[in-house]
Amino acid sequence: MPVPESRIIDRGGDEVNGRPRLRRSSWTLCVVALVLAALLAACSRTSRAERLLEEARVEVKRGRLQEALDILERVNREYAGTEAADQAEKDARLYRGLLEAARLDPLRRARDVLVQTAREIEGTHARSGSWPETQLTVADPWGRPLVYEKTSNGYRLASWGADGVPGGEPDLVIVNGRFTEDPLGGNP
Repeated sequence: MPVPESRIIDRGGDEVNGRPRLRRSSWTLCVVALVLAALLAACSRTSRAERLLEEARVEVKRGRLQEALDILERVNREYAGTEAADQAEKDARLYRGLLEAARLDPLRRARDVLVQTAREIEGTHARSGSWPETQLTVADPWGRPLVYEKTSNGYRLASWGADGVPGGEPDLVIVNGRFTEDPLGGNP
């Protein structure tokens, strides 16, 4: 009895298990396509990071440093290890410093106004032997007059800071020529 021909005998040289087999050139094309796709993804990722950096720079030009910092932190988080993330970290350091300087500027100016006014009060006392009786007409950087009060043993001079409320944040107070409350810690 003859053996029935099996399918494996009938297959052409380009088939495996009934499906066409990829030729070597087809495999090469697949590998090249995958490499190109990876490169395009990397380029696309880099260009997205660069666009975010540019977006942060635009926010800085608009004077919105906190928004710029938020964008730069996103670049650091989503594109860690890239040149864009390195640049974002450098820019973020600079913008954090600028924000801190902007936050401290009115406090420094208030401190300067208090020191100058206290010197005038001390000068008046040195010339006349008594402390001034009335409020001075000197304003702090927030546009509110300094608070002056004559005490039994000298004077107290204060700026209630940005919120204008005693005990709020931050207060600057001089009693008899010395700061008793100074958020700058004596660093002008």
